[in-house]
Amino acid sequence: MAFQQLADAAEKWCSSTPFELIATEESERRMDFYADPGVSFYVLCPDNGCGDHFVHTSSGYQGSASGVMGLVE
Repeated sequence: MAFQQLADAAEKWCSSTPFELIATEESERRMDFYADPGVSFYVLCPDNGCGDHFVHTSSGYQGSASGVMGLVE
């Protein structure tokens, strides 16, 4: 999936959650999210757009994003 399509899906997901998509970096295929009070995480999307996506949170969780946001299957 093209990175812009992932970013568009992330924006749509954010519209029904307390999170905002605060930054995207296409060269790193990274999307950063934030919600008050100070909850943040980022997602790294593989180049081929399939498989697991990596998540790192402000609370220290690191792992798969599969199903976390409903963006990937």
